[in-house]
Amino acid sequence: MKKSIIASMVLGLGLIAPTLSATQLETEASFERQAQAHWWPQLQTIIAALPQMQAQTSLLNQQRYAAEAANQAIYNPELDVSYQNATEDTYGIGLSQTIDWGDKRGSATALAQLSLQQAQLQQQLTQDQLLASALTAIVAQDIATKEYTFAKQQLEHAQKQLEIGRKRVDVGDLPQVALQQLSLELANISAEFALAEQAQLTAMSEVLGLLGQELTLTDFMKEVSVASSQTVDARLPALQVAYLQVRQSRLLQDVVRSTTSVDPTVSVNAEREGSENKFGVGISIPLQIRNSYRAETAASVEAVVLAEQEYLVIERQMQQGYQLFSTSVPKLLARYHDWRELVYRSGSEVASSLGQQWRSGDLATGEYLQSQRQLASSYQVGLQLEQAIYSQWINWMAQSGQLSQWFEQAYGQFQVTASTSSVTRS
Repeated sequence: MKKSIIASMVLGLGLIAPTLSATQLETEASFERQAQAHWWPQLQTIIAALPQMQAQTSLLNQQRYAAEAANQAIYNPELDVSYQNATEDTYGIGLSQTIDWGDKRGSATALAQLSLQQAQLQQQLTQDQLLASALTAIVAQDIATKEYTFAKQQLEHAQKQLEIGRKRVDVGDLPQVALQQLSLELANISAEFALAEQAQLTAMSEVLGLLGQELTLTDFMKEVSVASSQTVDARLPALQVAYLQVRQSRLLQDVVRSTTSVDPTVSVNAEREGSENKFGVGISIPLQIRNSYRAETAASVEAVVLAEQEYLVIERQMQQGYQLFSTSVPKLLARYHDWRELVYRSGSEVASSLGQQWRSGDLATGEYLQSQRQLASSYQVGLQLEQAIYSQWINWMAQSGQLSQWFEQAYGQFQVTASTSSVTRS
């Protein structure tokens, strides 16, 4: 996984990062674009194959069939054939058809089409939630890997410093108590390395459990900004789902009205009694005397009020979420860039200067170890900032239903062949 410039400078606390030329930076940028062009379609493919997405696909297909079924006729004609054995045999045939006077078919079709739209949006939101969980786990894995690498570098550096300390004690350049301080520091760093190693294994296990395979991503911190998100309005996918609930409640009013409406039945019949032919026409109309269905109508009205209030609640939650997002992300990014700038200018120089002063005897061992701890802490704070930025950004983009759309716009739609490493951009 590609490490940031800042990480490479601070790792080891004694290594000085080389100055990167414009050509090297362009090469790294090119590598980053190529890496993004591979992990994003691979992640899309993995998420599409998850059981949750397969279930949403089945639900979407089910709603398509339901919409097709709702557009069919409500009533089929009825054929009646009769025979009476008497002095004069009677033969009869009749045909009747109930008329959809209340437009049950129309209201059912509209409701089914709306349910199809809901299923499509729900599929997008489910994909966003799965993508958010995957990205959160992969980012945590990335942070844990950086902490592990950093702890390993610290351990190796502490071992070297202990060897130097022993040599200095042998020549009388360092007191025995200083060597003990170095030994204690090595013990602490060894314990921290063991914890970092376990944290990395746990993070990798989390990714494996979510996705079923290992996956790493390329840092996309440069793409993170408030401009990634649209403002809170009716176009927001999360609000579209809530608005469809309002529309559904209104359509259910029409469904109740049409379901409880009176549908007349028209019939024609013909009889032959002996040598006499008879022809008749009839109409039957249900009488809503014992049940006027007023309670059903009143309940449907209350359902509309409830859906409208729930929409307002969700809209308020989205506004609060966007306010937190638009306020916290710029501040976190500003602090992160300040941290990078400060570490870039002074981190490696301070580490090198401290090492030289300690080896020359101008700096006490205790002060040297304390300064090393401060440098290590500065790097760990940067990792915490990085994770906090990703967390705030991913959570809001998923909550509002924009996460998948953003990645598709940023990195494009991809068609993935049988091999996940073979991708073509459309």
